[in-house]
Amino acid sequence: MQRRPLHLAVVGGGSNAQSMVLGDGGQREQKHVVVDEDDDDTIQCRPRTPREREDIMRELVRIEKRHWDKGSSWGDQLPTLVAKRNAYVFVVLDDAARVQPVAYAVLYVNALHAQMSKLFTMPAWRGQGVATRLVRVVLGAVRRLKGPGYEVTLMVEVGNLAAQAVYERCGFRREADEVLDYYAVGRHAWRMKTSWP
Repeated sequence: MQRRPLHLAVVGGGSNAQSMVLGDGGQREQKHVVVDEDDDDTIQCRPRTPREREDIMRELVRIEKRHWDKGSSWGDQLPTLVAKRNAYVFVVLDDAARVQPVAYAVLYVNALHAQMSKLFTMPAWRGQGVATRLVRVVLGAVRRLKGPGYEVTLMVEVGNLAAQAVYERCGFRREADEVLDYYAVGRHAWRMKTSWP
């Protein structure tokens, strides 16, 4: 099924951010990133100027403040947190609005494994497969960067069945034990992980 084209930006992570997805040193004008090899589904990716990255980050801070509860929002701290060399924010943008995010996910990468967090889709874009496409792009970037055997983990709230379904479609499997009070008292989480042989 051919879906409407979307654009991807990667911010944070120092100078590695764009080349992590583009795989070519970030030099190409635009590249189609294959999301699912059994499908004709792609997300278009091109290098972003420093001004575009600043505008995207400003929009992400606005979204954090507006759509996340106070205990979960990173708000104004988001730019500082993702300025670290090992933190990347994968942002899906609508073709018609170059710096208007429709979904995003944060990825932390270290020598042994990566952790994905903060998967969010704007309410008007939910139910259209955007989150699934984004997670697959993130996993593809990790696979290119780290190779086989590298593990990606995440935490998901026990009651968030929609997010769990997205992760399971993308190959994540839930670990047996619930992590009690992970988000707050009474808000428990599942740890999920995936890796490649």
